[in-house]
Order: sequence, then structure tokens, then C-alpha cells
Amino acid sequence: MFMERKQPFLESLAYPSKKEDYNDEEVMIRYVWEYCTHAMTDFEMQVNFCIHIRAKAEINENPNFAEKILEWKGLLRNAYIEEALKNGPKRFRQRVKDRLLRECPDQIFINRCPSCGRIVRTPKARLCLWCGYAWHHLVHPSEE
Repeated sequence: MFMERKQPFLESLAYPSKKEDYNDEEVMIRYVWEYCTHAMTDFEMQVNFCIHIRAKAEINENPNFAEKILEWKGLLRNAYIEEALKNGPKRFRQRVKDRLLRECPDQIFINRCPSCGRIVRTPKARLCLWCGYAWHHLVHPSEE
């Protein structure tokens, strides 16, 4: 028998499934968190780790899963992390994305489709999953 599981956080990490669901701000946040972690601070990465562990705990059958992992990593009941997450993980990730784009734009490459201007799936992608445009024949900005 399968248990019904809540996955609100995990669903918030997924890319939109329909072209009309595109939201530049949400896609930008996901993109930065997937491909720009090299510019993040150690603290931001620790908070991100806590976010992931808590999300996994939502679907894990062991109710003490998150507590055990966070305690093992020395992050359990960390006042700084709790303060960073007081407005939720989505708001934290948005603040970090804003900081990175403001403070180190030279370290952040946002790959956008030359045709529709939307953010594509990866920094090296040459096919837009939103409009279908392919630019394999062009020199990629990350290769210049």
C-alpha cells in the first residue's frame, strides 16, 4: 500500500511543465540555485542543505530523519539558519539570487534563448524547451 505524501517543497523546485506557466523570476531562482552555487557563501550553502533535508523529511517515513541528519551535520536548532528561513525557503532563495546578481554579475551566466529571451534549462543548452529554437550553429557565449 502506498502512502499519500505531501511534496510542496519538491514541487516548488520543478520547472514549469507548460509553456504558458513560464515565470521568469521563478525560473531564474531555480537556475541560479542549480548552476551558480560557486558564487554562494558557505552559510548560504548550509541553509540550502537544511532546506533539502527538510524537504526530504516531508516524504521520508522516518519522522526523525531531518533531525538526525541536521544534528549529524551540526546544523540542528541553528538560530542563524532559522532566522534565514523565517520567511520560508522560497523567499531565502530569492534573496540569495538577488544578492548574486547584484554583487557578482561577472560570475553568473544566465543562458537565455536568442529567439524568445527565456531562460533555458542549463548554462550550455542550445535548444529552447519553451519555443523550440535551436542555436547549435552559433558560438555559445560561455565559449567566447
